[in-house]
Formats: sequence, C-alpha cells, structure tokens
Amino acid sequence: MKLIIGKYNEIKNDKPLALAIGNFDGVHLGHQALINQLLTFDSSFQKGVMSFSPHTMQFFTKDQFQTIHTVDDKLNELNKYPLDLVYLVTFDLEFSNLEVKDMIDFLKRINVKKVVVGSDFRFGKKGLGKPRDLANDFELYVVNDVYYEDVLVSSTLIKDYISNGNLEAAKKLLNHEYLISAKVISGNQIGKTIGFPTANLDYDNVLLPPNGVYFVRVHYQNELFYGMANIGYNPTINYSKEKKLEVHIIDFDKSIYDEIIKIEFIKWLRPERKFNSKADLINQLENDKNDIIKLSKTY
Repeated sequence: MKLIIGKYNEIKNDKPLALAIGNFDGVHLGHQALINQLLTFDSSFQKGVMSFSPHTMQFFTKDQFQTIHTVDDKLNELNKYPLDLVYLVTFDLEFSNLEVKDMIDFLKRINVKKVVVGSDFRFGKKGLGKPRDLANDFELYVVNDVYYEDVLVSSTLIKDYISNGNLEAAKKLLNHEYLISAKVISGNQIGKTIGFPTANLDYDNVLLPPNGVYFVRVHYQNELFYGMANIGYNPTINYSKEKKLEVHIIDFDKSIYDEIIKIEFIKWLRPERKFNSKADLINQLENDKNDIIKLSKTY
C-alpha cells in the first residue's frame, strides 16, 4: 500500500484509479463494505482509498469532535487490505471551500474512473454534493447501509457504545477490538514508587471509554504484552485536573518515553475510586493485576 499525504492540488496520478472516499473513522463494517466493493474491480484499475486529515468534522468543530481512531490507527487498519493507494488529503479551508464541480475536476485530474461511496456521502462546499452528482463523470457505486443484527452500523453509534463502556458492542461493529495508539509521555512517576510503574499516554483527541480500570493488550515493537489501563483523575494519589490514560504493562521494565504503543481495550474491570490510604490502593492494584493475569490465559 502506497500512502500519499498532501494538499489536494499537489496530488498526482496518471493510471486509471478506482477510489473509495470517506473519513473511514474506525474503519468499521460499513467502511469495510466500501473496500470490499472496491476490491471486486479487475486489475486494470489501481484500487485506492481517499480519506482526510483532520477528520472533516474535526476541522469544523476543532476540539469538540473526538475520533474513534488516530490517523495512524486508521492507516494501520487500511493496511490490512490489498489496496494499491491510500490518499490522506489535507482538509483545510481551501479544500472545504471547493465547489462540487471543483471536487469532480480534482478527481478527474488524478484519473479516477470508478468511485465507491456510501449512501450518506457528501462533498464540496457546505456538503452540497451528493452521490448522484458523481454519476455523469465516473462509474459510480453507492454501497447500501450496512446492518449488524438489525442495527445500522455508523461511527456515531460506535462512539456511543464506547462512551457508555459497551466495548463488546463496539467490537462487533468495528470488527476488531477498540484500540488506541499513542505516544508515551513523561509523568510524575508516582506509580513506580508504589510498585506499579505506568506509561502515561498522549491520547490526543481520541474518544475514551468511561473512567475506570481496564484489561488491555499492549503492542510494543511487534511484541504483545498484557496490562491494566486506568482512565481518570488519580483521586487517591497525585490527583489530576485533566483526564489521564495510563497503563501498567505486566512483566515489562523498559523505558519507552516518546515511543508509540498500541493498547487494545479488552474488558472493563472496575470503576475508578478514591481509596482511604496508599496501602488500600496498592492492595487493590495487586488484586487487579491478579485478575488480569487470570484473564490473559483466556485471550
């Protein structure tokens, strides 16, 4: 898969291209249906996905809009498919103001012949362009809504599931575990002093599940570990005004500051709570660790 990142007017391509277009946040079952349609085309067409950075809604709402995936996680999921190209187009003021005709001209310029979109796809300034506006210039494939057990698959619903802690339901619609890749940042190292060193993660503007302790899988440099992640404010020791995501990785003692790790949220264990003493906190963390070691034998 070749990744092309840049402004729309800098992108070039001279080979016939079949293109699926969308934000692809989460790369869920609905997005996968677009990709599967794309992959049915014969080898005379390059097969590509066009997505945007930032997410189109994130551009308009700034910090108010949270995504399911980081850009890197989205690209990693797309990389699981035999795509020839992925375009990550810079979504800025200039691009957002393209008229419908200008967007069509851009796609024609990069030699798009077939377009695959969902029925709710919108494009161009103020989202005035609809799938039917593409039909005169491209061979158009509009993929119907995807349902899982009579539930319409959408990023919005998946985000609701994550926000409410229903990770199993989110997993079914994503077709993979809910995950976050993030850089390890420096913390106060309080965890180290009580025998539970943690990696503090910069989760950017990615949606988090509810506060609490989670059983997670941790991916670091092609190795798999298990761990316990905490989301919240550290109410017992070192209270934080900002919500934190940190993970204690079991049987791991490397320094990984400024490195990227990926964590998969497997199971919620308990809510975050304030303990009466440091000793009570340590005792609970020991219990959490033992629970995770037991759970790890079944996953």
